[in-house]
Amino acid sequence: MANEVKLRLELTDVYGEGVREKVDVILRHQVLSEVLKASANASSPIEITGLRGFPQGLYRMEIDPPSYQYISQFINMKASGVTKVPITFPIDPKKVKKVNFPVHTKLSDDLKRILEASGSVLSFEGKTGRTLYDALDDIRRAGLLNIAVKTGAAPPD
Repeated sequence: MANEVKLRLELTDVYGEGVREKVDVILRHQVLSEVLKASANASSPIEITGLRGFPQGLYRMEIDPPSYQYISQFINMKASGVTKVPITFPIDPKKVKKVNFPVHTKLSDDLKRILEASGSVLSFEGKTGRTLYDALDDIRRAGLLNIAVKTGAAPPD
């Protein structure tokens, strides 16, 4: 006898931390008119049962957490047992209410050097270092930190 078909969702944010909120999961079978809906706290893996296995196990999965971007993807369930699906959720910028930016002293040395050498930034001419960083509005500061993190993660030549 085959094992029961289960879907195990492991939901994390971009830092690898668990999504610590209630999420809604909708699974739509892609051939039959079956729709399964579940709501669960995503602080630990979510297991969903009552699904069809391969070859009839193709579903479109939709997940909409309150603080993250909506995700939709196709999944093909195994014939039996557990199908593990890890999903990483990006923050939804439209849902952000407040950002806690690092203070200038907590920035990387490379970013501090860039700020010190940036006296000709449009609309901020003559400002450098901490003065420039503190003068940036939230959108510009977020963009600067985003670029700094991405370039810092790039492999060296």
